[in-house]
Amino acid sequence: MDSFVIKSVGMNDDTHFYQRPWFQITSRIVLMLGLYGYAVYSQWKAGTLSIVSLFVDIILFGFLLLIWVAFFAQFILPVRTFPQRQKIFDRLVAYMGGMRGPALFIKNGRVIERSGESERKGPGVIWLDSASAAVTHVNTSFKNVFGPGVHFTDGGEKIIQANVVDLHAQSKGMGPGENDDPFMDKEEAEKKKIDKEKYEEIQKRRRETSALTRDGIEVVPRISVTFKIDADPFKGDQPGSHFGYREEAVKNAVINQAINPNEGSEKREHEVAWNELPVYIAADLWREYMSKFKLNDLFEPNFSLPASVPMPVEAPSADADALLHPVLGKKQGKLEEALTGMLHEINTWLGKLIERCEGEQAKKPAEAPRPTSGNKLQSDVAGKTALQVINMMIKERMTNPKAPILDENGVRTPGSRESAEYALLKNRGIRVISASVSNLRFPPRVEEQLIHQWTANWLVNARAERDRIETERSYATLSGKEKALTDYTRDLTRDLLNQRKTGKNLKEAVKTLLLRTRMILVRNDRMHRRASTELQELEEILQWLETTQP
Repeated sequence: MDSFVIKSVGMNDDTHFYQRPWFQITSRIVLMLGLYGYAVYSQWKAGTLSIVSLFVDIILFGFLLLIWVAFFAQFILPVRTFPQRQKIFDRLVAYMGGMRGPALFIKNGRVIERSGESERKGPGVIWLDSASAAVTHVNTSFKNVFGPGVHFTDGGEKIIQANVVDLHAQSKGMGPGENDDPFMDKEEAEKKKIDKEKYEEIQKRRRETSALTRDGIEVVPRISVTFKIDADPFKGDQPGSHFGYREEAVKNAVINQAINPNEGSEKREHEVAWNELPVYIAADLWREYMSKFKLNDLFEPNFSLPASVPMPVEAPSADADALLHPVLGKKQGKLEEALTGMLHEINTWLGKLIERCEGEQAKKPAEAPRPTSGNKLQSDVAGKTALQVINMMIKERMTNPKAPILDENGVRTPGSRESAEYALLKNRGIRVISASVSNLRFPPRVEEQLIHQWTANWLVNARAERDRIETERSYATLSGKEKALTDYTRDLTRDLLNQRKTGKNLKEAVKTLLLRTRMILVRNDRMHRRASTELQELEEILQWLETTQP
């Protein structure tokens, strides 16, 4: 596919000379001039040649040439405005005179050109697909930021691959590969017939993510980060890209590219491209947090996962709360008191039905936390390993302006702090989607010890994991029950308020609520299968209401 695009932009170096554009254009011009010269010679021999007619032919040829070039220029590139069409014409004329600039096509963040095309100094044209953006420069300064579409460059304006941005979501990894053995020594490498260059590459990947635990054990993982340019996809008829394009973000990403002072200027690693920055930041955060935990903490679920952001829970309205907890007033009449008590009973057995639909609980906690209303932090989730905490904290530091604070032992402390990593990525025009640390590698002696320890304690760990899962299940069941009741009462409240606006009496309001309850039971498949008795009771209540005088 790439070779096809290259041929569509310009011939490659293996093309025969008679297939090249310059030969085809020159040969046709020579042929036409030859035919015209033969006609002129024939007129001269016959004595009918006129200098005036020859001069008129030359002027007419030049005029018609420009007319036809202007005509065909309208169909070369997808442009709409007259100034853009004029620029295409200007560049075609410059092409005919050998003074044109670069003609480049950029696809998926890659410049597709023929050899030496980007070095041309005249006015040129750049065509970017919907997943690409670029920044051009003149001598030592940046000039323009181009997004998807057709753009025209001025004389001396250039573009290089390092200044091209891929708008797709990208993933970058760092650390040992799947088949690497980072703790292999030189003697073992010689026995396995691994050459020195390959061995150095493995050790280099080891050093990229190597970190020490609090008890001095080296751990080498694989770190992966998914990110994109900090821009949202366009909506509707707005200009932009389906992948998200923002001029300021692209400019910041390219202009603020860094260098690695530890590498020589002649090496490729000396320049740190914009899309390499996130994984370097993740590696630094990994080392920071790994130093807070011991080796065994990576596998034992003894830590709490800090809550990332406040989780507001919408409090039920006054009308909904009244339906959840109806009060029997002393001033109510007999019918009102009977209907209110009936509604209270309906809410009671509906709650039991919801609990039955959620399934039997193996074991409920002694004091399960109830959801709270208002803008409060969710309680920290316990029973997590240090590795899970580290993964969570790395992502928080790279995706949120504020992050929880962990002390030197990896324990959550009150409050939060500004995330310098998030601010740095934001200023560079980068948005991190996810970050993860996985595939941990340990020294051989440590790995053997871990395997022996796991073999001895697997039953205890399995039971602890079972208890943890049952506890989380009970919390989820309770939360689901509360949400179901809240949603149910909110639906009833909506109908009750509509009845209040119409001015109907209490009997009609209760009838509306009962009909709404029956509709919920009928439409919910799980409730419908288990609530046949309750549906029958609702039918009897509705029949009783029809026969009762208000």
